[in-house]
Amino acid sequence: MESLILAWFEYASSSLFFLIVPSLAFTAAIILMVAGRPKYVALPVVVIFGYIALHIAAMAGASHVNDWIAQTGKPGELVLTRVVPTGNVINHQPETAWAGTLKLADGSLLDWTTPTHSLRTSPDSDRFMPRLQTVLEVRYRPSRPSLAVILVDDPAFASRCAEIGQKIQDTNAKILLLSGDAKLAMTAKRDALMAELQRCAAP
Repeated sequence: MESLILAWFEYASSSLFFLIVPSLAFTAAIILMVAGRPKYVALPVVVIFGYIALHIAAMAGASHVNDWIAQTGKPGELVLTRVVPTGNVINHQPETAWAGTLKLADGSLLDWTTPTHSLRTSPDSDRFMPRLQTVLEVRYRPSRPSLAVILVDDPAFASRCAEIGQKIQDTNAKILLLSGDAKLAMTAKRDALMAELQRCAAP
Protein backbone atom coordinates (compact mmCIF):
# COMPACT_ATOMS: atom_id res chain seq x y z
CA MET A 1 0.00 0.00 0.00
CA GLU A 2 2.81 2.42 0.86
CA SER A 3 4.36 1.81 -2.54
CA LEU A 4 1.13 2.75 -4.33
CA ILE A 5 0.61 5.87 -2.20
CA LEU A 6 4.19 7.06 -2.71
CA ALA A 7 3.99 6.32 -6.44
CA TRP A 8 0.90 8.52 -6.71
CA PHE A 9 2.48 11.19 -4.51
CA GLU A 10 5.64 11.25 -6.65
CA TYR A 11 3.67 12.00 -9.80
CA ALA A 12 1.05 14.24 -8.21
CA SER A 13 3.55 16.47 -6.39
CA SER A 14 5.93 16.93 -9.33
CA SER A 15 3.67 17.32 -12.35
CA LEU A 16 0.80 19.63 -13.23
CA PHE A 17 -0.12 17.43 -16.21
CA PHE A 18 -2.21 15.09 -14.06
CA LEU A 19 -4.08 18.10 -12.70
CA ILE A 20 -4.87 19.91 -15.95
CA VAL A 21 -7.08 17.25 -17.59
CA PRO A 22 -9.22 16.59 -14.45
CA SER A 23 -9.59 20.35 -13.97
CA LEU A 24 -10.92 20.70 -17.51
CA ALA A 25 -13.29 17.78 -16.95
CA PHE A 26 -14.47 19.35 -13.68
CA THR A 27 -15.16 22.64 -15.45
CA ALA A 28 -17.15 20.86 -18.17
CA ALA A 29 -19.14 18.93 -15.54
CA ILE A 30 -20.02 22.13 -13.67
CA ILE A 31 -21.22 23.67 -16.93
CA LEU A 32 -23.46 20.62 -17.53
CA MET A 33 -24.89 20.92 -14.01
CA VAL A 34 -25.65 24.59 -14.55
CA ALA A 35 -27.29 23.64 -17.85
CA GLY A 36 -29.75 21.47 -15.91
CA ARG A 37 -28.35 17.94 -16.07
CA PRO A 38 -27.23 17.24 -12.49
CA LYS A 39 -28.53 13.65 -12.56
CA TYR A 40 -25.81 12.54 -14.97
CA VAL A 41 -22.88 14.55 -13.63
CA ALA A 42 -23.29 14.83 -9.85
CA LEU A 43 -21.16 11.77 -9.02
CA PRO A 44 -18.41 12.56 -11.60
CA VAL A 45 -18.22 16.12 -10.22
CA VAL A 46 -17.67 14.81 -6.68
CA VAL A 47 -15.05 12.27 -7.84
CA ILE A 48 -13.14 14.74 -10.01
CA PHE A 49 -13.27 17.45 -7.33
CA GLY A 50 -11.92 14.97 -4.78
CA TYR A 51 -9.06 14.04 -7.10
CA ILE A 52 -8.19 17.70 -7.74
CA ALA A 53 -8.25 18.43 -4.00
CA LEU A 54 -5.94 15.48 -3.27
CA HIS A 55 -3.57 16.52 -6.07
CA ILE A 56 -3.33 20.08 -4.76
CA ALA A 57 -2.85 18.76 -1.22
CA ALA A 58 0.04 16.57 -2.45
CA MET A 59 1.75 19.54 -4.07
CA ALA A 60 1.17 21.80 -1.06
CA GLY A 61 2.35 19.21 1.44
CA ALA A 62 5.32 17.86 -0.51
CA SER A 63 7.88 19.34 1.88
CA HIS A 64 6.29 17.52 4.84
CA VAL A 65 6.43 14.18 3.04
CA ASN A 66 10.02 14.86 2.00
CA ASP A 67 10.94 15.55 5.63
CA TRP A 68 9.21 12.32 6.68
CA ILE A 69 11.22 10.34 4.13
CA ALA A 70 14.40 12.06 5.33
CA GLN A 71 13.63 11.10 8.93
CA THR A 72 12.40 7.53 8.42
CA GLY A 73 14.01 6.40 5.16
CA LYS A 74 17.08 4.27 4.55
CA PRO A 75 20.41 5.99 3.86
CA GLY A 76 21.70 6.08 0.29
CA GLU A 77 24.03 7.99 -1.97
CA LEU A 78 23.28 9.80 -5.20
CA VAL A 79 25.61 11.01 -7.93
CA LEU A 80 24.10 13.31 -10.57
CA THR A 81 25.89 13.09 -13.90
CA ARG A 82 23.98 15.27 -16.36
CA VAL A 83 20.82 17.16 -17.28
CA VAL A 84 18.65 15.52 -19.94
CA PRO A 85 15.51 16.60 -21.85
CA THR A 86 12.31 14.81 -20.83
CA GLY A 87 10.43 15.46 -24.07
CA ASN A 88 7.75 17.45 -22.26
CA VAL A 89 7.07 21.16 -22.79
CA ILE A 90 6.01 23.45 -19.92
CA ASN A 91 5.00 27.04 -20.67
CA HIS A 92 6.52 26.67 -24.15
CA GLN A 93 9.86 25.64 -22.60
CA PRO A 94 11.35 22.14 -22.90
CA GLU A 95 11.37 20.34 -19.55
CA THR A 96 14.68 18.93 -18.32
CA ALA A 97 15.58 16.37 -15.68
CA TRP A 98 18.52 15.52 -13.47
CA ALA A 99 19.97 12.10 -14.31
CA GLY A 100 22.35 10.03 -12.26
CA THR A 101 22.87 6.89 -10.23
CA LEU A 102 21.36 6.05 -6.85
CA LYS A 103 23.18 3.68 -4.49
CA LEU A 104 20.86 1.86 -2.08
CA ALA A 105 21.68 0.72 1.43
CA ASP A 106 22.37 -2.84 0.21
CA GLY A 107 24.93 -1.56 -2.30
CA SER A 108 22.81 -2.00 -5.43
CA LEU A 109 22.84 0.78 -8.05
CA LEU A 110 19.77 2.22 -9.79
CA ASP A 111 19.49 4.65 -12.69
CA TRP A 112 17.75 7.73 -11.31
CA THR A 113 16.05 10.78 -12.84
CA THR A 114 13.79 13.56 -11.62
CA PRO A 115 12.55 16.78 -13.27
CA THR A 116 14.84 19.68 -12.45
CA HIS A 117 11.88 21.66 -11.09
CA SER A 118 10.98 18.96 -8.54
CA LEU A 119 14.27 18.04 -6.92
CA ARG A 120 13.43 16.88 -3.38
CA THR A 121 15.49 18.19 -0.47
CA SER A 122 15.26 18.21 3.30
CA PRO A 123 15.09 20.81 4.71
CA ASP A 124 13.16 22.24 1.77
CA SER A 125 15.28 24.61 -0.33
CA ASP A 126 14.00 26.12 -3.59
CA ARG A 127 17.42 27.55 -4.38
CA PHE A 128 19.44 24.36 -3.83
CA MET A 129 21.72 23.65 -6.79
CA PRO A 130 23.24 20.14 -6.68
CA ARG A 131 26.79 19.57 -7.87
CA LEU A 132 27.42 17.10 -10.68
CA GLN A 133 29.80 14.18 -10.19
CA THR A 134 29.62 14.59 -6.40
CA VAL A 135 28.28 12.08 -3.87
CA LEU A 136 25.10 13.46 -2.30
CA GLU A 137 23.65 11.97 0.88
CA VAL A 138 20.01 10.91 0.46
CA ARG A 139 17.23 9.06 2.23
CA TYR A 140 14.60 6.88 0.53
CA ARG A 141 11.76 4.55 1.40
CA PRO A 142 12.48 0.95 0.29
CA SER A 143 9.00 0.73 -1.22
CA ARG A 144 9.78 3.65 -3.59
CA PRO A 145 13.55 4.26 -4.00
CA SER A 146 13.02 6.70 -6.88
CA LEU A 147 11.50 9.12 -4.35
CA ALA A 148 14.94 9.90 -2.92
CA VAL A 149 15.36 13.05 -0.81
CA ILE A 150 18.69 14.89 -0.75
CA LEU A 151 19.83 15.93 2.71
CA VAL A 152 20.86 19.59 2.71
CA ASP A 153 23.17 20.46 5.60
CA ASP A 154 22.86 24.20 5.21
CA PRO A 155 20.03 25.53 2.96
CA ALA A 156 21.30 29.12 3.31
CA PHE A 157 24.76 28.07 2.09
CA ALA A 158 23.25 26.16 -0.84
CA SER A 159 21.17 29.21 -1.73
CA ARG A 160 24.28 31.38 -1.64
CA CYS A 161 26.06 29.04 -4.08
CA ALA A 162 23.11 29.23 -6.49
CA GLU A 163 23.15 33.04 -6.30
CA ILE A 164 26.86 33.09 -7.17
CA GLY A 165 26.21 31.01 -10.27
CA GLN A 166 23.51 33.43 -11.41
CA LYS A 167 25.81 36.42 -10.81
CA ILE A 168 28.50 34.78 -12.94
CA GLN A 169 26.04 34.37 -15.81
CA ASP A 170 24.97 38.01 -15.54
CA THR A 171 28.60 39.15 -15.40
CA ASN A 172 29.53 37.10 -18.47
CA ALA A 173 26.74 38.79 -20.41
CA LYS A 174 28.04 42.24 -19.43
CA ILE A 175 31.61 41.30 -20.41
CA LEU A 176 30.42 40.60 -23.94
CA LEU A 177 29.03 44.15 -24.19
CA LEU A 178 31.91 46.08 -22.61
CA SER A 179 35.35 47.04 -23.84
CA GLY A 180 38.58 48.59 -22.53
CA ASP A 181 39.02 49.18 -18.81
CA ALA A 182 35.37 48.52 -18.07
CA LYS A 183 35.66 45.04 -19.59
CA LEU A 184 38.84 44.34 -17.62
CA ALA A 185 37.16 45.39 -14.37
CA MET A 186 34.12 43.23 -15.07
CA THR A 187 36.36 40.28 -15.97
CA ALA A 188 38.19 40.66 -12.65
CA LYS A 189 34.84 40.67 -10.88
CA ARG A 190 33.83 37.51 -12.74
CA ASP A 191 37.10 35.79 -11.79
CA ALA A 192 36.51 36.63 -8.13
CA LEU A 193 33.01 35.14 -8.35
CA MET A 194 34.43 32.01 -10.02
CA ALA A 195 36.88 31.58 -7.14
CA GLU A 196 34.02 31.95 -4.65
CA LEU A 197 31.95 29.40 -6.57
CA GLN A 198 34.83 26.92 -6.48
CA ARG A 199 34.90 27.23 -2.70
CA CYS A 200 31.16 26.54 -2.69
CA ALA A 201 31.65 23.49 -4.90
CA ALA A 202 34.38 22.01 -2.73
CA PRO A 203 33.15 18.78 -1.11
